Amino acid sequence: MPQHVTRCVCSNTGSPCPICWGDNGFQENGKQVKLRARSGETVKAVVVDDCLLSSQKIKKCDDLFILKKNNKNVYIVLVELKGTHIKDAFAQLASVRQDQKYECIVECFPKTPKPIERAFVITGRMPLPPLNQQAKLEEIYGIRVKILASQKTKSKALDLREHL
Repeated sequence: MPQHVTRCVCSNTGSPCPICWGDNGFQENGKQVKLRARSGETVKAVVVDDCLLSSQKIKKCDDLFILKKNNKNVYIVLVELKGTHIKDAFAQLASVRQDQKYECIVECFPKTPKPIERAFVITGRMPLPPLNQQAKLEEIYGIRVKILASQKTKSKALDLREHL
């Protein structure tokens, strides 16, 4: 894994940023998300905003997960923890996906099989936006996104595993 990524990987102690929630999750403004590894798998939680990408000139999502499955498949999962401005989240996710540092992450894995890329918005907004509005945003920003409602309990973070 490239050095610029390694320094932004979350640890059990919450390093490198307060948004880290252990070594496999993130939390911000009451929203928590994780990606749990199963046997034979590894998960890295990487802080994007103000670590992997520090420029204030570009829009960026909060985090990403790298999941290596035991069958050699790799998932690269972008995550934006968002309150209510869903349109902004699409712009942030699309901006990161087009960034050279993100492309470097994708390219550091074998081409066969190609890494599987996913993008999520975790929101406290209820109800979720209608599907036609989501489809329009996906077309505008050129990125497919799953929008999920956040859990409100501190003891149970939203696990992205079932949504991959």
